[in-house]
Amino acid sequence: MSFDAKPLQIKSLFTKHIFTIPRNQRRYVWNKENWSELYEDLKFLIENKKCDAISGHFLGSFVLQKKKEDNDVTYFEIIDGQQRSITIVLFLAAIMQYFKEHDMKDFFDGCRDFLKVKDAVSKEHCVIETDYYDAIEKIVDNVCDWENRISDINKFIKTISVGNINSKFADCFLYFYKLLQSQSKDFVWNVRRALADAKYIHIQADNNEDSYTIFEILNARGMALEDFELIKNFIMRYILPQEETMVDRVKELWKEKIENPLSTNISKFFQHYAKHKYRMDINQKDVFNLIKKTARKNVNDFFDDLLLKAGYYKLIISPGDTETSDNLSETENFVFSFLRKKRAIQFRPILMSLMHLKEIGDLTEEAYNEVLLFIYRFFVCYNIIGEEKSNKLEDVIRKYAPLIENEFSEQVIDEFEESLKKRIPDFNTFQNAFRNIGWSNHNTFYKDSKLKNRVVIVLELIESYESRCQDVHSFTIEHIIPDSSNNPEAYNIGNLIPLEEWINKGLKDKPIDEKVQAYRDSGFKMARNIAGYYSSNFDPIKRNTLMAKKIYHDILKLDLPDE
Repeated sequence: MSFDAKPLQIKSLFTKHIFTIPRNQRRYVWNKENWSELYEDLKFLIENKKCDAISGHFLGSFVLQKKKEDNDVTYFEIIDGQQRSITIVLFLAAIMQYFKEHDMKDFFDGCRDFLKVKDAVSKEHCVIETDYYDAIEKIVDNVCDWENRISDINKFIKTISVGNINSKFADCFLYFYKLLQSQSKDFVWNVRRALADAKYIHIQADNNEDSYTIFEILNARGMALEDFELIKNFIMRYILPQEETMVDRVKELWKEKIENPLSTNISKFFQHYAKHKYRMDINQKDVFNLIKKTARKNVNDFFDDLLLKAGYYKLIISPGDTETSDNLSETENFVFSFLRKKRAIQFRPILMSLMHLKEIGDLTEEAYNEVLLFIYRFFVCYNIIGEEKSNKLEDVIRKYAPLIENEFSEQVIDEFEESLKKRIPDFNTFQNAFRNIGWSNHNTFYKDSKLKNRVVIVLELIESYESRCQDVHSFTIEHIIPDSSNNPEAYNIGNLIPLEEWINKGLKDKPIDEKVQAYRDSGFKMARNIAGYYSSNFDPIKRNTLMAKKIYHDILKLDLPDE
């Protein structure tokens, strides 16, 4: 395979060259998002005085195949780079129209050679020739005629935008034309300079086979860069000031505050950061382009915010670590540890928003803790009792995480909590699910570690609410009616309480009357309640109903049906 590759500037590409586009190339598909990205990149270079051959915009690679030379003009077929080539031509045409309308004749003439190629017999050709896209040539011919002032640009565009194919080129030209109308002459001249000085890799193949082999290699599916790698590169490119010391400082901070602490969680962090910061559609996956489009205007502020939120994220994912535990309140440590244990990662965007509001003083410590505890209680009811999947909450998280972060009010918090409460079923459905909770150390059906863990979590929820204490000490599960009694009601959560191991060991198969005396010595409120309210007439099913009502009405603040 034979080819030549070298770095060049766009102004050398559009000089004495004519480009043809084969029919088998895909149609022009670039849109406002692509055009805006090119314009904003050039604008950034201009505003930060980076319009030079070293720092200029990079347009990637262009794969070309030389087809012929005719009257001192070289003809190339574009194998890869069609979308960019067409966009550059239409952008330059919009710039020339600006020069014409502002009587900048010298600037106009200096730009004309990029779009019109004159051969050895002084015949002019459009820089792009195609029998498929006639709108390009129409735009170039009319704009490059100094005497044709095009008094009504919209009427002119309308005449060439007949059909879906031509309308895309008309839209592109009109997009850049309108952007430039409000700009100064100096700015537009600098746009022309930045575009002409933009860099690209010129890859020239000798024959069809080589050209398409190169195209396949360049477009093959390799290991694409991850979002966080692209974001790092984006920050280093656009951070201000663009000095070596600043860029080096960014590298140091990235490694110290993001890469090292988050480690294997770094990709997930950027996904959650985007959800917490920006309103994302449910199917939106492209985190990098979303962030780049939003953060481009002030990369320095974006980077500062990124470092801050990376610190929050480290606390969320590692609540038990020695280096983070000292920076967490009791409530944070309790809730973050629980969510980590249950792998409830969906709430992390919400948590980052809440932590930020607390730090800047918009959310009081008390209100912040209440929201955290609500999330914990909701998750127990929704996931542990109701056995619903957390990913069904994605739409609520995507909506309220950025609202809490960017448009905070007490009403937003209330609406967030109400949106979650609506995911809890009606009380009868909830009660039926609650009746199925149980554990036994004797009955084979109920002898399961997952069932036991489910019971422990529910008992912790009620105990923490009853005792007003978040940190419920470890306990053993006590069966009020002995587990070995073969009574089917003995396995139900209505028959279970938390109890210290040293008390539990001495009870075993004793009757309830004797157990009640021991319960009075327990540090657990639920055990002491049994001693105070129940006796030999103890009914586990009745207690099951009372427990379900306590969670549904007292803890979650949901309405019970009329009895």
